[in-house]
Amino acid sequence: MTPQFHHPTFAVTVDMALFGFAHDVLSILLVQRKYSPYAGHWALPGGFVDPDEDLTTAVIRELHEESGLTPAWCTQLHTYGTPGRDPRRRTISVAHLGICQGTPPVICSDETPIVAWHPLDHLPVLAFDHDHMVLAAKHMLVHGCHDLALLSRFFPETFTLSDFHRLVSTLHQCDIPAAPFMAALQAHPALERLDDDALHGRYRCIATNYVPFVWTS
Repeated sequence: MTPQFHHPTFAVTVDMALFGFAHDVLSILLVQRKYSPYAGHWALPGGFVDPDEDLTTAVIRELHEESGLTPAWCTQLHTYGTPGRDPRRRTISVAHLGICQGTPPVICSDETPIVAWHPLDHLPVLAFDHDHMVLAAKHMLVHGCHDLALLSRFFPETFTLSDFHRLVSTLHQCDIPAAPFMAALQAHPALERLDDDALHGRYRCIATNYVPFVWTS
């Protein structure tokens, strides 16, 4: 006979740390909570997972319902389950990292009437443990600076070498020497040049999976 185990049930939620890069500013999308707990506080887009729903499907659905946006790319980031993190009940949240091309306008809803992009270095106080999620997402992006395919998700199909240089400098919060960085990009086999101007022209990334990118100072 199969033994019966009786454990307390708990909820599963998903949250999305969605980043965009525009005008040399790295921003993250936040929603202002309408209901308690933390009514009036800013938080990452997210919500409860439906019983028959995949986690990725759930976080993309919640993001779209709350902002009208869909990420160009997303992946699971970390799972958060400290008891008491949600005062309503025991809740496990699977955080995701998402990338958006630019910082497109949002479409608000009745449940999230205030949604806005916030510069990553000027964030308000966040609800729940979302500050930990944002920090983990930022660390993943900084480590991802050596993944050419990942970085290209921040831009439309074509971009310039200067676009890449400004993005990586912003992520590292320092002015990376341009000459060796540009030289490494120009020589990279995953980049296809689309015109005759090697330095200022347009490029596109022809890889979709992890592609290592290393430069020297």
